[in-house]
This record gives sequence, structure tokens and C-alpha cells, in this order.
Amino acid sequence: METTWSHGYYPNALYTCGFYREMAPNWLDFAALIKGHRPVRREGEPFRYLELGSGMGLHLCILAAAYPEGTFVGVDFHADQIAHSRQLAAQLALANITFVHGDLIALADGSASGEPPFDRHARFGYVVSHGVYSWVAPRVREALLTVAAGALAIGGLFYCSHNTLPGWYTASIFQHLAEHERRRSDPRDPLTAYRTTAKRLAELADPEAELLSPLARAYPGLAATVNETLHTDPHYLLHEYANAGWEPLYVDDVHPRMAAHQLRYIGSATLPEQFPNLLPPAIQKAAGVDLAHGPDELMIDIGTNKRFRRDLFVHGFQPLSNSDLSELLGATMVVSTTFQPLGSFRYTTSFGEIQPDANALDTVISTLAAGAASLGDLATTLGLNPYHTASLLALMIQADQVALQRPKAVEAEAARFITAQLGLITAGAPYGFLVAPSVGSAVPTSPIEAALLQAHQLRLDASAWPNHLLSALERMGKALQPGTGDAGSANVDKLALANAAVSHFETEGIKKFRVRGVVTGPSS
Repeated sequence: METTWSHGYYPNALYTCGFYREMAPNWLDFAALIKGHRPVRREGEPFRYLELGSGMGLHLCILAAAYPEGTFVGVDFHADQIAHSRQLAAQLALANITFVHGDLIALADGSASGEPPFDRHARFGYVVSHGVYSWVAPRVREALLTVAAGALAIGGLFYCSHNTLPGWYTASIFQHLAEHERRRSDPRDPLTAYRTTAKRLAELADPEAELLSPLARAYPGLAATVNETLHTDPHYLLHEYANAGWEPLYVDDVHPRMAAHQLRYIGSATLPEQFPNLLPPAIQKAAGVDLAHGPDELMIDIGTNKRFRRDLFVHGFQPLSNSDLSELLGATMVVSTTFQPLGSFRYTTSFGEIQPDANALDTVISTLAAGAASLGDLATTLGLNPYHTASLLALMIQADQVALQRPKAVEAEAARFITAQLGLITAGAPYGFLVAPSVGSAVPTSPIEAALLQAHQLRLDASAWPNHLLSALERMGKALQPGTGDAGSANVDKLALANAAVSHFETEGIKKFRVRGVVTGPSS
């Protein structure tokens, strides 16, 4: 049943343990810099970072480990999620993070109390909120903006993601019908109602039916949406749909509310969307991207059938001169995270596929093969100006082929955290990301990879790795599947599979961890 303290948000399931790279400080800085805003900080300087709606805390703990010079505060309304977050921070021995049990409405009107208290007079360079705004009641949305604007330092950045129309329109058909089914059956069991609705709707919207329904003809993408729902993690599904305030929003409904709190929109944390010149020509023309006051975001969303926005706002815009902008862009350090030529690679963006010049892509990768390089040096090598080089790198960063680099010293500070995190994962904790200190982010990891990284950190003899892997997987309730490298439950020659997994990891799998600073020593 819905409770008063949740303000209509579904509180009967805990959120998933995810990581959202677009919320990392160096990523936010780069996105804002592209739009000519002076960075919140210089690399390595102390800063303060606030997450409103911090969930299970894994995301914020990873950032706290990747940025030891930062002070991190997470606020969440759910006591169970705060309890998990605090326990995780303690297990990882993080000294630069605090989790606060707080209600946004109470924080906004000053009536909040509890331990530890939230300092309403503190100022943060970064305030972020992922997966909150379009999932909560209007009153909570307004409180979120009040708290965010009140906490931001002048010149600080506010990241706020939300589901967007028109791209979420087909999902709204499912959500409304699912809530209808929930009211007709047991309102305390939304998951069963959602699964039942998905099956019924899948039949009605089947695009391969002998006789197409009017619904299937009108919304050909609905079947894919429903199929995706049927295979969604139950906890994520409930947090996505089972909220009384659930409401995808047009961008022109959101941005005026932000502006009322002196939060000025400067662009997207989805990096390719920072470059309107990458849009298809017809959408450029319709959106007026050549106008001095900026393109029409609503027209872009409609033209691209936008589904999700990662909006970035500033509390006090601090413009850079053209020379300062070129200098700061040019000084940005990047490193390759891929290990092969790209050639004619096609990038999938929210506005379609883009195929840059193949020679330019391979020039970037071959230049970075020798190590990290500055954007300015890459611009000189490519014969481009820093802005156009940044647009190419934005595509490559979004595709995880290139990453923004952090100082090497951070790797040593994060090593203890990585060891502790691997211990939790191999004991069965549901964490699928490891801190990636050299790029200020995280890297996905499988149970197999976590077990073999642990063997590497323990400096086990190479002959002991296969048995270590099998023992770790058994603790995690997993087993090796033949031919996939994933964990499953097949009854096969376990030792042979373990040897194959070790061999693949030593030659290929370890590379993604080494380049991101997870692994710094020898491979075996």
C-alpha cells in the first residue's frame, strides 16, 4: 500500500545497484566546458558533490573512491536504502562520504530533522538527481528544485535526468493499462499486474499478427516496449512504473520550472547532443540551430522522438572567452579504451547514426596507442580546431572508445577500495561495477572477471587461478557456461572451462581493467 512518507513513490522494493557515468565530475565538467561554461574546479582541487535520491549508494561510493579530493553527500527518503548505503561505505572504509536520511519536502521547507543532519547552508559544486524528477509527485519535484538550487554554489552544475515525451508515449500506454489492471486486482502486488498487462498488450500489439490491430498499426514500436518490459529486472520495473507521480514530460514543461529556480539550461550530459551540427539537416532546419539564442529543444525532441534527457543546468553561468575555451578544451586529457582500429565505425545517437571520417577515427586511436594525449595535440594531428575535435571525441567517449583521464596518483588511493569491493562481489553482493580510478568513472564487471581480478590482486600463482575462480563462483551461486564466458548453472567439465576463462582473461579480458586503472601490476 502507498504510505504518507513516500508521497506516492512505490516504497516496497529497493532500487537496483547501478552506476551512471554521465554523473561523474569530470564528465559533467567536460559537458559544461563544451558550452563555454567555466569549470567548477581544476583537476585535483577539493570539491563538494550532492546526490538527491542516492538509492542504494553504490554509484556515490564509486565516485567517492575515484575522487578522494571530493566530499560526497547522498540524500534518500528510504531508510532501508540509506542503511544499505551506510553499510557499504563502512565496508569500503570511505572517509569522504555521508548518507543522509531525508525527505525532500521537509528539506525544502526547513522542517527536516534526524541524524546525520543535512546542512542546508552548505554549498556544492555539483548537485545531481538521476531517476527522480519524472517519477515523483509535482510537490516533490518542486521540493527537489528548491533543495538543488539552495545547495548549489554560484557557477555550480545541476544534473537532472527525466523521461521525455514524445519518446515515452508508447510506454505510457503500458503504464496506464498496468495501473488499471493493478486497481482491478490486488493493488499491493503491482508486479503481477504488470506482467499480466505486458502479456495481454503483447498479443494486442503484435506486429506479426495475421490481422494487425489498429493499435499495432498506429504504434509499431509498442510491441518492442512491451517485450522489453517482460525482461526487465523486477526491482527496476517497480521503481520505473509503480509510482503515483509517474509522468514523462515534454522539455518545455521542465525547463521553465528550472528557470524559476535560477537554474539555467546549458545542454546535455549525453555528449553528442552538445553539438547541434551533428543533427540531421532536416532537424537542424526545423529546430533553428543557427539562431543566436540556441536551438529549439522541443522541436529536437519531437524530431528525434526523444525518450530520455540528461539535462545539465548552471546556477550562475560563467562564460569563457573564445581563447580561454580553446585553451581549456585543448588541455583536456583523454586515453583510449579500445584496442583495435575503428575504420568506418557508425555511432548510434539519439538522433540517428553518424559515421565520421574513418581516417580521423583511426588517427585518434593510433595516436592514443602510445598513451594519453591532450585534446589540443589531437586537434593538431587531425588538422581540426579544438571544438570540432571535441565533437569527434564526444562520439568516441559516449561509445566508450575514449575516456577522460585522471591523474595516475588516484590509482594508488583507489587500490584499497577495489580490493574491498572485489571481496564483497565474490561473496555474493549484487554489484556489477568497479571503480575505474584513472578515468574517474566505473567499469562493468562480471562475476568471472571479479573472481579473476581478485586472484590477480592476491598475487596467486597462475596455476591456482582456475580453482580460485570455481570457488568464488560457487560462493556467488554461479557456474561456468560453455562457450559464453558468463556465469550460469550448466553441469560441464568445470576445470576445463575455468582454464579457458583464465586464458581469455589473461590475454584479452584484463585489458579493459588495466587501461582504466583497476589493474596496475603484472597480469599474472
